[in-house]
Amino acid sequence: MKKTLLLLPLLLVACTPGDQVYCNAQGLAMGTPQYEQCRAFYLRETALYQTDFAQCSLEADKTYPQSLYDNGRWQPAQVSYSHNMYYGGGGSVFVVPDAEHNAELDRLRMRIIGPCMQKKGWKNGADWREGRIVGN
Repeated sequence: MKKTLLLLPLLLVACTPGDQVYCNAQGLAMGTPQYEQCRAFYLRETALYQTDFAQCSLEADKTYPQSLYDNGRWQPAQVSYSHNMYYGGGGSVFVVPDAEHNAELDRLRMRIIGPCMQKKGWKNGADWREGRIVGN
């Protein structure tokens, strides 16, 4: 029971919309004009960032297309014979995506996306919350 109560705040944050988490972290009380301004700012910046990121992602696709990602695959199950016995039932098994390969591909793509996002005025290509470059 105690473990469940300790995890409750984490579960609530996981189910809370990002704008609420962001504005609560700013110390703003729900229902105040400042809170509503914060929510509007969060939603506007998120939408602008996602639009710019999608455009920069298209640039990265030219060098590192989405098809390079490992999405996992179905593969025939291995069948073996030993001592005149048949092992394995045929069929297929799902091979999970290669997380290391995909992380490396993400890193390579960010070498293109990061500078592209900076040209569009973002300080960090991976997180809009660091803000915009002054003068953009």
